[in-house]
Amino acid sequence: MYDISMRQKRCVLRKSKGFSLIELLVAIAIMAVLLALALPNYLGARERSRDSKKKSELQQLKTALRLYYNDYQRYPDSVQLDGQGRGTIAGCKVGGVFPCPCKVDSFDFASSTDANCDAVSTVYMKRFPANMTFGNNTDHYGVSADGESFCIMTPLENISDPDIALSQKICTSVCTNTSDALQALTVGATSYLVCSN
Repeated sequence: MYDISMRQKRCVLRKSKGFSLIELLVAIAIMAVLLALALPNYLGARERSRDSKKKSELQQLKTALRLYYNDYQRYPDSVQLDGQGRGTIAGCKVGGVFPCPCKVDSFDFASSTDANCDAVSTVYMKRFPANMTFGNNTDHYGVSADGESFCIMTPLENISDPDIALSQKICTSVCTNTSDALQALTVGATSYLVCSN
């Protein structure tokens, strides 16, 4: 049998107890590279997820506006909500001609048989898309003068989303012929559009 002296045993044990400084620096560098690759992807996935939810909710709003059209034979007007220039959809309460929401904390888009929206007759959409406020300089709802077409314009977080270009191809002609409470809509390069087409 090969016999190792006590001193040699201690030396072998001491060497195998931990990592050298070089090994630690290499491990940290590898982790930093992996984190640098994964983090933007993760943040981008969150942006895409929020955009996907917004687009889905906008399609639901499009359906709600079409239901409104079936009831009133026109899309709701866009009206100025306050002196700050904020506009909103005027499709609530009696006759569907008052600014929405129908009633605070109740329904965002509904018609009623009374002026206070207590007796709701038709709910078009319980809640407008999350994080959207029409007329806030980014989110716009516009309608043509004859009420036959509408346009919703909003930015997405992921400005390279291919759906932006597709939506503009479908809706730009409609959107340029509509106006919100204050002015004609001007389609921006990063605007995602939903329209009556």
